[in-house]
Amino acid sequence: MFRAVILDFDWTFNTSRMYYARFDEVSFEVLAERFGCSAAEAERKMQEVKEKTLSLTSAMRYIGLDSDEFYDEVASRMDICSLLTEDTRLKEVVLVIRGMSLKVAMLTNSGRSLLKRALDALGCPFEHFDFVVTSSEVEPKPSLEPFRHTAELLRCDPEEVLYVGDRISSELKPAKQVGMKTVLIGSDSHNEESRWIDWALPDIYQLPDLVRSLQ
Repeated sequence: MFRAVILDFDWTFNTSRMYYARFDEVSFEVLAERFGCSAAEAERKMQEVKEKTLSLTSAMRYIGLDSDEFYDEVASRMDICSLLTEDTRLKEVVLVIRGMSLKVAMLTNSGRSLLKRALDALGCPFEHFDFVVTSSEVEPKPSLEPFRHTAELLRCDPEEVLYVGDRISSELKPAKQVGMKTVLIGSDSHNEESRWIDWALPDIYQLPDLVRSLQ
């Protein structure tokens, strides 16, 4: 029996291509200023490090950058309200699941300031979640720490938690390793990695039906 659901944000809860195109553009502008190089060179450097660390946040910390400062700067430069619009279906996903007497948390590698602005624009602010955990508070995924930490906040054993994300190696695998059940959102699926996936859905909007069927 599940007592809680943990949601990823990027490409799970928010799938706006326009938002992520602008995020990438601004991110590499900011990094280029830090490195003293072109945006294209900054992108190349970060991609090389991300292959080792599996996340942008971890890559920044690996090379000695302050990830909170980075996300604060990106958030200040992105006109998020023009990139994201209110999506009442997302709020309904959260509220319907909480209406099943389950707790709902969000766990993301993003910085807290950027996430807050994005969720506000989507019409599903922090207040709709029991807990919101970001890389401002914990080590980024794929570390096992954020999964365990979020379960502790929810006062649940990992076995009582359903984790929902879009990336197998950096999200579903560590979630399974700490004992959670997992839901893959989207199409990042490979047969040889199916042991990390308990259920798969095309999008987040189908999640309440799945959760209801598991109760």
